[in-house]
Amino acid sequence: MMYCPNIYEEREGSFVLPQNAHAVAHPVLDHPVIKELFLGHAFRLSSLTLSPTDELIFRLGNAATPPLAGEAYAVSVEKDGACVCAKGEKELIWGLMMLLDAMVCEEKGVVRIPCFYAAMTPRLSCRMVHFCVFPDTELWELKRFVRYAGALCYTHLVVEFWGMLRYESEPKLSWRHAFTKEELAPVLEEARALGMEIVPMLNHWGHATGSRVMHGKHSALDNDPSLAYLFSADGWRWAIERDATRSLLRELRRELTALCGEGSYFHIGCDEAYGFRFTEESMREMCAYFASLADELTAEGRRPILWGDMLLHAHPDYIAENRYDANAPTAEAEKRMLSLLDRRFLIADWQYNIKKYPVETSLLLQKEGFEVMVCPWQTNADIDCCVKTAAENNLYGVMHTTWHTLSAELHQVLRTALLAMQGGFKEGFVVHTGAAALLRKVFFVDGDYEKAGWAKHEIGVIC
Repeated sequence: MMYCPNIYEEREGSFVLPQNAHAVAHPVLDHPVIKELFLGHAFRLSSLTLSPTDELIFRLGNAATPPLAGEAYAVSVEKDGACVCAKGEKELIWGLMMLLDAMVCEEKGVVRIPCFYAAMTPRLSCRMVHFCVFPDTELWELKRFVRYAGALCYTHLVVEFWGMLRYESEPKLSWRHAFTKEELAPVLEEARALGMEIVPMLNHWGHATGSRVMHGKHSALDNDPSLAYLFSADGWRWAIERDATRSLLRELRRELTALCGEGSYFHIGCDEAYGFRFTEESMREMCAYFASLADELTAEGRRPILWGDMLLHAHPDYIAENRYDANAPTAEAEKRMLSLLDRRFLIADWQYNIKKYPVETSLLLQKEGFEVMVCPWQTNADIDCCVKTAAENNLYGVMHTTWHTLSAELHQVLRTALLAMQGGFKEGFVVHTGAAALLRKVFFVDGDYEKAGWAKHEIGVIC
């Protein structure tokens, strides 16, 4: 088992899972994706049927309801059954994931769950994962990632479409092979069924190309050059000083929120706005625009999220080993931007080159009166320092980012999830092999080589 619960008691014996397992469970668990994850964790040897109950439980056999002991959820396995209970619906899903993770197949055709009692409250209550839908991303990859993130008990999925959603407001913003809303809806519905809130994201400043700067593509202007009036001269930034641009972005937001469903947040991006001149007038106008967005989103019941790099300056007295992503040219520009920015914004501080605790930019933003999510990416040291900074300094939470490594570094998605859930790993747990074991349980490939693991090919991939 990969979990290290707050309370854990090992017991003698095990519960043998029947070929056709029947559980009494709260209706939140009565969904095809839950049953598919049960089948996968049971090594496709045991299927699940459910009978509903109003209780926040999942009970197999005759196991007694375990005590919560002040925790968010509890799991108990006895020789004649297993039971999960929780204080809420999402917590019940997380408890079920712990139970599923405990299943083992140590003899042919037999699935057992070793007897134990565990109770747990996640270390960080807000655990987001940001993922991009690129032109190279296939629909099955999205489905696989959603199930994987749900099994890891992430609370929110931040979804960013890079020219890959067909908008009604302006169809030429997307590539010809972009996904339709009808194609995406079932994937997003599975995310909600796994207890995750979907956070729509749309860049409102930099990254207006819908493509990464290193490849020179533009999802709008490579379709229709006459749309140039919506962008800066080089196409990289949205021309937010123009009413037509603001109006279009408003319509795109409405489409995204309708697709993603009810939720508490909207991520407006706004990082890496290359070419922005930090004059007194431009900073004041930019922050006034941000405030207007906060007004609109707050009126819709959503809190705005903003990347933090354009607000920050890399101070010379920061830890030398840490290379911060900060695009404000001077400490004075940083001070001015932070003084002008609306405090309703939740700042997502993405930092990818942190080697030593703490993440000083996150602490600076917190000191300035903002609520902060620290956002790691690829390396072990970066992830470890970011999660530790969030946990030990009472930050708002953590947001793991994936970018173009959505299907190349899924082991790091697991690393962040477990550190944010429990602060460490069970003795002997190996992140790469643990991630692979989980992935094949949540997304069965039926012998399809290119869909197995997290890379399509063995040769040419950097390990």
